[in-house]
Amino acid sequence: MKLLISLLLIIAFQQSIAQRPTRDYTKYVAQAEILYHRKDYKGSGMTYNAAFMMFGRKGFEKDRYNAACSWAMASMPDSAFSNLNRIVFSVVMYSNYDHIVNDTDLNSLHDDPRWQPMIDKVKENQAKGGTLFKPAN
Repeated sequence: MKLLISLLLIIAFQQSIAQRPTRDYTKYVAQAEILYHRKDYKGSGMTYNAAFMMFGRKGFEKDRYNAACSWAMASMPDSAFSNLNRIVFSVVMYSNYDHIVNDTDLNSLHDDPRWQPMIDKVKENQAKGGTLFKPAN
């Protein structure tokens, strides 16, 4: 019994470590935010991508959302939708409908045929109870 409990604790600890971003991830996200505020949107998006690579291609919901904003502002809709899709159509279940439809950073995406199905999914996620606060793959 003690062995089983010890094994379960080790597994739980490893799982919690696996969910933590590296120091480099945090550093790259901070740099991406600086670039965004300097209006270097493409540089910001690229720096977010570097952060996600540091974290095994994962990224936290807020960071994926902000990366999408950077890419949208850089007029790169494919990259913007790629990041949004990772938080909307996944276990993360992004659900802040009011925010996403009113966020002016994403205005360039509104006429894209991918926008409405994604927004419909956000509304569905909201009805299901919202975000689970897990890193998005």
